[in-house]
Amino acid sequence: MKAIASQLGKRATEFLLLATKDYNQLMLVNPRKTFDEKMNVKASIRKLLIDRTNPTAYDRDRLEAIAAKNQTPLALYKTQCEAFDVEKLTKQFYRGYKELFDRVQAAVKKHNPHSYFNDSDRLHQFSQRLLGRVMFLYFLQKKEFLAGDRRFLTKQYEPFRTKPDDTNYYGEVLEPLFFETLNAQRPNFESRWGKVPYLNGGLFDRDYGAGIRDAAGRETPETITLPNSLFDPGSGDSILGFFNNYNFTVSENVVGDEDVAVDPEMLGKVFENMLAAEERGQSGTFYTPRGIVQFMCAEVLTRYLVDESGMDLDAVRQFVEYDPDLSDADFNQLMSPQQARSLKKAVENIKVLDPAVGSGAFPLGMMQTILNVRQAIARREGMTVQRGSLTISEWKRDIIGNNLYGVDIKPEAIEIAKLRMWLSLVVDIPTIDDVEPLPNLDYKLMCGNSLISTIQGEQLIPEPNKNQQKVLNVTPVQAAIQPLIDLQHQYFEAHAEERKILREKILEAEKNVFRVAIAYRRSFGLGKQKELENKITLMKGKVSKVQKKERQQIADKLAELEKLAAEVEKGMRALNFFQWHLHFNEVFQHKGGFDIVIGNPPYGGKLSSEEKKLFKEIYSDVHVRTPDTFNYFISKSLGLFNPRGHLAFIVPNTLFFQNEYIKTRKILLTEKRFCLGINFGDGVFEAQVPSCIFIAQNQHLPETSDYIIKFADLRNIQLENVGNEFINQSKNYQALNIIKSPSFTIGINEVSLQIITKIAAKSNTFNDVAFDIARGIDTGANEVFLLTEETCKSNHIESNLIKKTLVGREVDSYYYKNPAYRLIYITKDIQIDKHCNTFKFLEKFKNKLLEKSEVKQEILPWWCLSRPRNPELFEGKKIILRQTSDSIRATLDWHNHFVLNNVIIIKLYPDSEIDYKFALAILNSKITNFVYRNITQEKGRNFAEVKPKNLRKLFIPKIDIVLQLDFISLVDKILSITQNGDVLSDSSRQIQVKRYKDQIDRSLYDLYNLTPDEINIIEAESV
Repeated sequence: MKAIASQLGKRATEFLLLATKDYNQLMLVNPRKTFDEKMNVKASIRKLLIDRTNPTAYDRDRLEAIAAKNQTPLALYKTQCEAFDVEKLTKQFYRGYKELFDRVQAAVKKHNPHSYFNDSDRLHQFSQRLLGRVMFLYFLQKKEFLAGDRRFLTKQYEPFRTKPDDTNYYGEVLEPLFFETLNAQRPNFESRWGKVPYLNGGLFDRDYGAGIRDAAGRETPETITLPNSLFDPGSGDSILGFFNNYNFTVSENVVGDEDVAVDPEMLGKVFENMLAAEERGQSGTFYTPRGIVQFMCAEVLTRYLVDESGMDLDAVRQFVEYDPDLSDADFNQLMSPQQARSLKKAVENIKVLDPAVGSGAFPLGMMQTILNVRQAIARREGMTVQRGSLTISEWKRDIIGNNLYGVDIKPEAIEIAKLRMWLSLVVDIPTIDDVEPLPNLDYKLMCGNSLISTIQGEQLIPEPNKNQQKVLNVTPVQAAIQPLIDLQHQYFEAHAEERKILREKILEAEKNVFRVAIAYRRSFGLGKQKELENKITLMKGKVSKVQKKERQQIADKLAELEKLAAEVEKGMRALNFFQWHLHFNEVFQHKGGFDIVIGNPPYGGKLSSEEKKLFKEIYSDVHVRTPDTFNYFISKSLGLFNPRGHLAFIVPNTLFFQNEYIKTRKILLTEKRFCLGINFGDGVFEAQVPSCIFIAQNQHLPETSDYIIKFADLRNIQLENVGNEFINQSKNYQALNIIKSPSFTIGINEVSLQIITKIAAKSNTFNDVAFDIARGIDTGANEVFLLTEETCKSNHIESNLIKKTLVGREVDSYYYKNPAYRLIYITKDIQIDKHCNTFKFLEKFKNKLLEKSEVKQEILPWWCLSRPRNPELFEGKKIILRQTSDSIRATLDWHNHFVLNNVIIIKLYPDSEIDYKFALAILNSKITNFVYRNITQEKGRNFAEVKPKNLRKLFIPKIDIVLQLDFISLVDKILSITQNGDVLSDSSRQIQVKRYKDQIDRSLYDLYNLTPDEINIIEAESV
């Protein structure tokens, strides 16, 4: 180990092999951000717990992977890091789970020919719930909560092994286990198998059967039949066979301490990645990495507790990031007992909301962060509470019940979020005797549209405007809501039978709220009608055009209310919708809104014309042309937090730069207190969108006050180090200076203009040296034409139509990943009879393809790519650039790859004196990025995306081929590194590449004779 550490410089590695009970625990201590100036080590731990009596295939693979085979210390260190790569495990699990999910759906539909499963949403929901329940059982058996057997599910299959075509494993084992055991109260948890806990909570409620209807009131199948082979643990394609390959951990991974195994967070990742490509684009749902979730939760909770307690920011931060290894003497100096009481009160009463909760990453992250504070407070009060203890589980139950709220438009998202919360409670329970029934989360995590609170256009439940957070007068509607709130409190802890009774009472209470609300609106409408008729009477019955229109509008509205009232009374209208000031009314009554609103709101989603019109009207405060859905979530959230509340979102970084968000920026900077901003740029998400974090407070400071905005630019960093990097790199901007500009960066100034003029004098433009600068192919339907290699093979797509194709996220500076996709390159002059398999495949999507605008205009047949481009564009040497990016990211491609329209191609003139590698060096330089930022800022789009028309304006020095050679040599050195692997994942390669890129920048500064002051200006704006 010493040899490794000496070669790594500031890195250190340590391995510990521990034997405890039936487990072997192997831990890799891998410092990410290691030594500070005092040489203190901050390490992160990754560990693998191996059950020696029941090792999984993955366990054996990991042990094989770390075997030393005559490797150098540095190579050994790298091998061990890769073996303990949690992200690699995650991706492997995703792929296998997706394939399993497809097989389960096919089996459900094949063996259950009920009309219920003709609906793809119902089929998807049932399959997801089945796999979610089975995964939950894997965590239970890991804790020995299923008859004390860690192989319970596999052993129960033994009697059915010789009967793969029968259906009795599901009918005789799983159904009774789900619906009659885990969902039923029993003395001493007795069951036919042994001790099995009663869990409650709704996870194992029977959701099909005679007389059972689903949440939308639809009839369900009386029985479900599934073949034994679907569960056979001896088959790798089965449910048990797949899950048995993986090690399930009952420890909740946190940043810096992770098990290399399937943990509860995996369920969230499964949900996010299971969304189909088309659906993902429409809903705008993307997974937020754990490191970013933890940073955002810690940062916003710290600021809330500072305001509530009056304590110092750094002191509170140490409590939020509680370190149990801190000595008692150092720990007790952090705060007094009085301050501890103040923090305790604040953290117990906090109300936290995620308005687009997804799989529950942010509520779960906030729960972990609140637990840190409660652990710290308990220690200050003289009590030590360890993670994994019964006290922690009890605290979690209290936090879920009192502090956390979430909403999502997708029912399956709410199911997964509930599942994660229940798992989080179970994993900390020490023994089966300590198991308490799980709480009901129906009114903590709710399915609904966060952005729309109207019903048939009516605002039935009154909401205060953004400047009037509390409803002071008790209206009839408010009085009708109170019984509903009381019932919801009872429901949280209700058991199975009681839950059914309460659910009926809640539905009746909701109905009564709407009776009162409709009556209130009718009374208001009748009053307006009477007032109008009185005016007409005074005019001796003469009705103006305006009055006639108003009379009709009032009559129509009253008729709509009558119809709505009748539907509610007759049960024709399901009340399964969400209303902020109805379902979360207690938060607004007691606190005037939420203390913290946090999350990753949807973006990039496709809106209908009706939604666009509605949102433009509702969110006129932030609407400019066509802003994204995340912008509406910001506006909505500003009306949901209380006068001292905080908003923390991660959104596209276009918020910081584009004109479409100028209204939102103005609100955040002039009406609220903008606390911090972090620009991550590309590479943080699977989404091909540069991202940013911001935190704002609903407490504006006057213009004369001297407050600052902390802003940082963090790209391609280890996510675990977000907090440290933010503190190290953040810059302070005077708010009033920023407010004067439509962007967070000031527009082009005289000094920058002088530098650009100086550069232009010694340059040509790329428009002069390139014969083509263009985007790649617009398919018109990526989800149809852009496929994996496996999909092409399984559908026997003719090989001459398959093209290796790069997409935007695969392209980076001096690097591109091996293309993951294959494009069906099909144009209108294709010979159909020679490509029967391709057309058979495309026929399944015909209705969808008929919706393409080019097809509607009868420009192309339905099966064509929308804009296929000439194949010659992709042949030979070319420069390719990522289009959606926060900087110019260019590399060379000479392997004839096709590219999509989120990649830009530059082809130089064949007889040009400019070498491709020299042009590449210029494009990736700090000077070029500086020029690009300044020449595009006047339109407020500062690197929202890279456009061909702007690339044409960029400069390239007028020098002959001899002077280009030094640049070419440096590019060759960079390419020799990047072409041998993903440079972004290897810090040593990053350092080498940065050194060569810095040399290129220095050579360019010399070439243009820039002064030290001019260089400093360029460097200050660089990435």
